[in-house]
Amino acid sequence: MPDPTSGDLPIGRRIAIHRRRLGLTQEGLAMRLHRSRSWVTKVERGERPLDSVRTLLQVARALGVEVRELTGQPWFPEPGGPGHEAVPAIRRALLALQPAGAVEPRDLAALERDVLTAGRLWQGEQNCYSIVVPLLPGLLAEARLAAHTATGDDARARNRVLALLYQLTQEVMARLGEPDLSWIAARHSVLAAEEADDRLLAAAGAWRVCHAALRVDDLDEVDDTATNAVADLRRTYPEPGPEHLSVDGALHLVAAVATARAGDGKEALALLDQARSTARRLGHDRNDFWMTFGPTNVAIHDVAVALEQGDPVRALRHAVAVDPSGLPSLERRSSHHVHLAHAHSLRREDDRAVRALLVAERLNPEGLRYNMLVRELVRSLLRRRRPISGLRALANRLHVLGGE
Repeated sequence: MPDPTSGDLPIGRRIAIHRRRLGLTQEGLAMRLHRSRSWVTKVERGERPLDSVRTLLQVARALGVEVRELTGQPWFPEPGGPGHEAVPAIRRALLALQPAGAVEPRDLAALERDVLTAGRLWQGEQNCYSIVVPLLPGLLAEARLAAHTATGDDARARNRVLALLYQLTQEVMARLGEPDLSWIAARHSVLAAEEADDRLLAAAGAWRVCHAALRVDDLDEVDDTATNAVADLRRTYPEPGPEHLSVDGALHLVAAVATARAGDGKEALALLDQARSTARRLGHDRNDFWMTFGPTNVAIHDVAVALEQGDPVRALRHAVAVDPSGLPSLERRSSHHVHLAHAHSLRREDDRAVRALLVAERLNPEGLRYNMLVRELVRSLLRRRRPISGLRALANRLHVLGGE
């Protein structure tokens, strides 16, 4: 029997190996998942991709294994990829009991400028992993030391910059497949915001906690955190400004995804409608705390929630009204086209799926290499053995041909 820890095995093959080790038939696994035997067969053969984190987690639980045993890594399928070698240093910078003091922190303006620049590069550069990830260990060490050694108003100002840096680190760690570090960075962002006595920044940190929890399917934490953060925002700021509305709306969006994943479609749509109402009050897209909240991101979430609910027809119907080209975040723009690719794939519209993936790759090439679900989708399209222009070249760039 093949070794399921082999780095070049597709997820479907790993599922089959673990299923057989349990003595389960395909029908037995299907019963555990409340799916059809045909669905299990197609997943194991690579003819149908695991098109959501929710489904991947369900399969892992049904087999009694951790996600890393199905992917080869917690979320990141390509060890040694661009920027990945910096993760141990980021881990040390996040977890050190006392910040390193070998280098004197620069003045606050210079440190804040570098943090904001890193965030802008993360959102706007195609090679953002190669550029930004190596910067984080040094920035984290310096920002922690700066906050630790300051007092009074200076300490509050430095903790605000530290909270922003933790927020950026949360997203980077999530994208690199480090869910534990993602959650730690998110929690640290809330604590630093509280030290800065900034309730709005703390609410933005709560949004990061929600996203970190969503990565590991802790849906109860998402619901509790989002609900409490919205209540605190509205209590603290009874007359909200645009930035408060932006954070409020973003919290409703992440809650909508979690609720859809939990199977409550009616509540998910209600949360989307609340976010839509908030976006209308704003009237335009904003990028407070790198959230990219506004009418466009609400429309993108209409598509994402429909996919969470297993409805590619509704997802594609919503997608007609979405134009993400004006968003500052290449990841958000690229992710929308990945959603389209998954929806087209579920409808066996393979040519359209590949075209959507190629658009996503042009926007965020490194992001696609780090996206496990994209890689599985490409494997699935390859196994259908249909000649599709650009597919094999894309697979080669994503380094998935070896596991075909």
